[in-house]
Order: sequence, then structure tokens, then C-alpha cells
Amino acid sequence: MGDMNKLETDSTQDGWALSCYQLASWLTDPICKMHECYWRGRVVDRCHPSSYAITNIFRKAVLYLAVIPCALVGLVTSPLGMGMRFVGNQIASKPFIHLTFKDVDGKALPEDSRITGLMRNICGVKGGYLIINGGVMPEDFRVDWVEWIRERVCVQQPSVSPEVARIDRIAQKILEEDADVYCGYEVFDVKTALYLAEKLKGKYKDFYVNVGAQPLGTSAALFVASKFDTQNAQFTPFSKETLPGDAKYSGKGFLSFEIGKVKKENSYFNKFATLVTTHLLHSEIPSQPTCIETRARKNQMDQILRAKEKMKGSVLLVGDLNFDRQEYAKAGWSQNFGEILSYQTNTWGGDEYCSTLISRLPSSSRDLDYWLAFKGSGARVESVAIPADEVEFVGSQFNRKAASDHTFLKAVFTV
Repeated sequence: MGDMNKLETDSTQDGWALSCYQLASWLTDPICKMHECYWRGRVVDRCHPSSYAITNIFRKAVLYLAVIPCALVGLVTSPLGMGMRFVGNQIASKPFIHLTFKDVDGKALPEDSRITGLMRNICGVKGGYLIINGGVMPEDFRVDWVEWIRERVCVQQPSVSPEVARIDRIAQKILEEDADVYCGYEVFDVKTALYLAEKLKGKYKDFYVNVGAQPLGTSAALFVASKFDTQNAQFTPFSKETLPGDAKYSGKGFLSFEIGKVKKENSYFNKFATLVTTHLLHSEIPSQPTCIETRARKNQMDQILRAKEKMKGSVLLVGDLNFDRQEYAKAGWSQNFGEILSYQTNTWGGDEYCSTLISRLPSSSRDLDYWLAFKGSGARVESVAIPADEVEFVGSQFNRKAASDHTFLKAVFTV
């Protein structure tokens, strides 16, 4: 805490907790890399369709052989990582880490009371799961010795690895869109969250990372960056009754926080609105949601609606809500929100290719991400747009250079 040009936690206690979470991430990397190497090997031919067969065989051999040392190291480090995560959970003062970049002042509310918001599910899953669940490549690992040798033997200018550049491209796009608030989803790894925060600090002041972390199982994986001052953040986990199957071991829930402006002369917080961000339960087959899955999402929305009753002023809900427009139209709880505006394309690109890897029924693209204003709160979503990516995601093929299987979704709303 206290260093210039650095992100600061709310307390020294939370700073120690964040260090524990980071160490836990490093210690669990080997076992995640083991699984990642296997799935990277499975998509080598898709990544290098024009290479000689012998070259791709060599690539596969390197990846499959890497599974062994990763597994051996992971057997030792993973229990230590889980222990460090447990320590972090015990130390942290809240079920999230709030970071502030104090070199910039919080933004004031524009005269027209219009605020811009940006959201995206970045598919930031470790262990190669983004290959089989998202159809894109991991961002922080490169085992392509063939290209590495060719670059050096042929004295070529090293190319930027798409695996390394994925998160950088997402961060750059966030900065280009210049929204007042950014909400991210599936930011599971605390290292990824901190990397994003470092890239965005200066333009954004307040950050929420590692939301809903728990000693065992996944976190809520929510990420927030705000140009406004924020306060009264609260994370509410979904009741276990709303989390069927393996989802019971996740830390899913919703994060609510107020955005506003702190007056330096008297520290008074001038509140503009309350934002609620969440990632509802997904359907294993999005095109064929089961009754259990739709009921679970209904119960999760009911939990959010009960919490909203205690919130005053303008309130907005944003998230990867995992229901399509047809399910929304049939849901009784949808009457609590204003009109959903039309998008120029679907926000989720589908999983036709991913499904072939794990023998699952495929689903085509559809809308799963939304900015919603609560009726009667004074907030209104005026417009939505989907900023174009440098590389478009196509669900029917493996997307080595795509940033995510979800698009950005940008909204303008009044409060």
C-alpha cells in the first residue's frame, strides 16, 4: 500500500491476502499446464493446417511429453497452492479484493447523466478448458519449438504469439472503447485479473478482482474497472440450491457496488447509480436448456431481485446471464426490467467446433449477454452496440487468434 503509480488494496491485510492468492495461482499452474498441454496437442493440426505432417507430429510429441513433468511437479505444488488459497481466504477482509489507483481522480457525472458501460466474457479459464469450452487458445503459454527455432535459425523478426497477445488485445480494446465502467467475466486467474488492472490503470481508478474466491472450487470470476469512485461493494453468493451438479463447488454469485464521486473537501460520496454484475448458471447445451438449468437461473434472478429491493436510486444489471431472448421472454421475472434492445449480431459465437472435441451436442450462436435497467429505478438503457474484434470468432472452427467466444457489449444508459 501507499506506493506511487501502484494499485493499492484497502488494507495491509488485503494486500497480504492478494499475495497469498497470487502464490496459490503460481503453485497450481503446473497441474493446469498438464491438462493444457494435452488439449493443445489435440488442436495442433487445426493451428498449423499448412505445416508438414512430420512437423506437426513433432509439435504434438513435445506437448504430450510435457504432460509428464507438469504432472509430477503439480503433485507437489498443487496441495501447497490450495493451502495458500485457504490462507488468503482467511486473511481477506471481504470476498473480493478492491484495488484503487490513487494517481487519478474519480470521474464526475456528465451533465446529460449519460454513462457508458462495456462488458465481456473473456474466456479466461486455465487448464486448457478454454480450448474445449471456448474454442480459443490460452494466453500465457507457448510450446511451439518449431516456430521458435525457425525464427532464430532463419534470423527472422519474431512474430507476436497469439497466445501471449490475447489478453493484451482485450485490454487494448477496452482502452479504445473508453467506457466509464468495464465488467468482465470468467476472469478466473488472479494473475490475469491483476494483469488487466495494470493495463487499465491510469484510465480507470477502481477495480474489483478475485470476486467470490474460495479455498476449493472456482471463484465467481467477476472483474470490474471503473472510472468513477465506488463504494458499498457487496458480494452475495448464490444459494447452493440454485447450483445443480458440479456448479455447487463454484463461488457463483453477484457483486453490487455504487458508482459516484467523492468530494475531497468533505469526503462526501455523491452516488450516481448502483451496478449489479453477475454470471448466471450456464446450460451444458445452450440450444437445449433443461428445466433444472432454467429453474436455477430463475432462482438466481429471484435472489438478485430480493437484494435490489434494498437498493435506492438508479440500478442496472449487467452480465453473462446465459439465457437467450426466448427464455427471457417466457420468464416471469423479466417484467422487472426495461426493454432489451436489439443487437447487430449475437454476443456468443456458438460451440460447434468445441462440441466435437468432447462429444457434446453443438449449439449455434445466440445472445447471452445483457445490460438491463430495473424498472422504476430511474435508469434507462438508451443504446447498445457490439464493437468489432480484430479477429472474429466463428463457432464452427477453431479460432487460434480470436480473443474470446463472446463479443464485447457496449451500452449507453442514463441515471
